[in-house]
Amino acid sequence: MSQILDNGTEVPVSGLLKYNFATKVATNSTVSGISTSGYLQRGQMQYVPNFGPDGVIVAAGGHQLQKGSTEDYLLSFNSVQVFDPATDTWYEQTTTGNIPEGRKEYCMTGAASSNKTYEILVYAGWDGNLGSRSIPWDEAYVLSLPSFHWFKADYQALRPRHGLTCEHIGGGQALTIGGVDTTQNGPTSLYDDVFNTRDTHDQGLAVFDMSSLSFRTGYASNQTVYNLATDVQNYYNDHDRMADFAYTGLRELFAVENFTAAATDDTGLRLRINKLEQC
Repeated sequence: MSQILDNGTEVPVSGLLKYNFATKVATNSTVSGISTSGYLQRGQMQYVPNFGPDGVIVAAGGHQLQKGSTEDYLLSFNSVQVFDPATDTWYEQTTTGNIPEGRKEYCMTGAASSNKTYEILVYAGWDGNLGSRSIPWDEAYVLSLPSFHWFKADYQALRPRHGLTCEHIGGGQALTIGGVDTTQNGPTSLYDDVFNTRDTHDQGLAVFDMSSLSFRTGYASNQTVYNLATDVQNYYNDHDRMADFAYTGLRELFAVENFTAAATDDTGLRLRINKLEQC
């Protein structure tokens, strides 16, 4: 987070802001034990319910404004931050594989597979540069847990976007929504030109299938169970299931698994979506 001072200077604000929906109380806690120390902007966090007694939250990417400086830099995806809400403990975990370039304002979502893994999708975003230099950021990656190994989708980068969102809509399918055109680099590009071009996806929507690591032409309502992509499954066939954890506490956290039918089968979600389609 950050705040703007009276003189217009943006300064970082550390901490984790939590809101309890039951008690309607917000609390701000100190972040320690990880590289960002809470000074992080325009990244993403994903709640993963399948590991740990209360699930875990994985934070990745974004950019960091240095305390006492106006300079900021993109965080590397070669490590991610993991929060255990049961103990209010943060961990830093190294990742392996085809690691994404640092980026901000990308979208993130995730899904539990039938193989008792959880894959987190990272799609698009930018590095702060508009125009043709932004095209390589039209990429999609998945981070597989508990191996903490990255996999990259194989397609040609053509239409980068940033400021978009994505949501899991069942069976390992992710719906990408909106965003602005990062290729625009006019005189008012940051707050005007990027909004003026037509979205390259129909109605601003696209469906990415994590079971094939590819975009598909539409939503498959009968795809209720998410099976691993071939490359991801082959990795688990040849490697240890667990990552090389730097912390004993983190290894113990991921040893607690909850992959029930309710956690992996998207039948209920599919029924709700079908009802919306019929309205």
